[in-house]
Amino acid sequence: YAGDLQQLFELALKPDTKPAHQAAILRALAQAVQTRKMRPTGELEALQQLFRSDNPAVQQAAIECAGLWKIGSLEQPIRELALSDQTRLALRKTSLHALARLGGKENQQLLLKQSEGAESEALAIAAVAALAEMNVKLAAAQTVKLMETVTSPDQLTALSNIFLQRKGGAEVLVHALKRKNIAKDAAIHLGRSIQSTGRSNPALAKAIAVAGGLSSSGAPQPVNLSPEEMASMIHAVKTEGNARRGEAIFRREDLSCLKCHAIGGAGGKVGPDLISLGGSSQPDYIVDSLLNPNKAVKENYNAVTVVTLQGKVYSGVLVRRSDSQLVLRDVNDNIMNIPLEQIDEESPAASLMPVGLLEKLTQQELTDLVRFLTELGKTDAYT
Repeated sequence: YAGDLQQLFELALKPDTKPAHQAAILRALAQAVQTRKMRPTGELEALQQLFRSDNPAVQQAAIECAGLWKIGSLEQPIRELALSDQTRLALRKTSLHALARLGGKENQQLLLKQSEGAESEALAIAAVAALAEMNVKLAAAQTVKLMETVTSPDQLTALSNIFLQRKGGAEVLVHALKRKNIAKDAAIHLGRSIQSTGRSNPALAKAIAVAGGLSSSGAPQPVNLSPEEMASMIHAVKTEGNARRGEAIFRREDLSCLKCHAIGGAGGKVGPDLISLGGSSQPDYIVDSLLNPNKAVKENYNAVTVVTLQGKVYSGVLVRRSDSQLVLRDVNDNIMNIPLEQIDEESPAASLMPVGLLEKLTQQELTDLVRFLTELGKTDAYT
């Protein structure tokens, strides 16, 4: 098998090999070392010639292989790419991770410095993610510092995922948050991000809430209405709810409804398409789905959590399972292909719809939102 890998490597190095084929070969070689701990047998330093490829995919795959193969002689050119502001962001990120895999105190210091003084938040977060491969406690401390200033929900999600997608990472971050302060808005976004993973992390949710000055109670709790409260809610929806206002609430960016749900194909695919929701579901089911997302998850939209042999943690809705891999869709609508041979643990997860997502709505806004959802499938006005 090692001989086959060497032949593939030599093919990737040939000048007449098309860039698309070079990139595909290098990705396959990277996969081989990650899953089978095997690499080509020849002079691997020749990989450096592909660092200068005009094709970004070839460059990126070559640098990833250099890190995975631990080619120490290529450390300096990788550092130069990682530190140059002329290097594309994606390639700088790959270079930072390659340096983490090469290891050593100098590379750890480089990553620490980049996490503190990078010219962009995205690069600083990439440096923290790479640092976590070498020293997860140090990375957690840097993450808490970034949480004081980072405001973008996407960047905050990227920060939290460094630890949520690492076995034992949440516990390390909880410890780093003790007696620290982070921005209030950051705490709100991070709380939503944690809930949307489908995994229960009450200790981390509480640590973030306390650090952000939100409360000391931790994660929002599901709401279960009594029969009387439900009857009152349904009556208000029918008599006081305004579907037009409800549609505007549904489309609000801060609620992210369309990020996960589509209406007639327009929107996300993480949750079910709502095109016929009102025509096929009773109003009390819709209310329950909003206030307690885990009470009745629609068939085929149950989330799964997977832990790999490398300690990586993935959560998402099951798309399909084949003889060789598990395919999940995460809350950001990304597809994740996980080889079955790499899975160490697999377990059901909670709904990817966050509990408490509607806490910022007034009672009238909630009433309007439910009215809008109950109209879907009954009229063409909202499709």
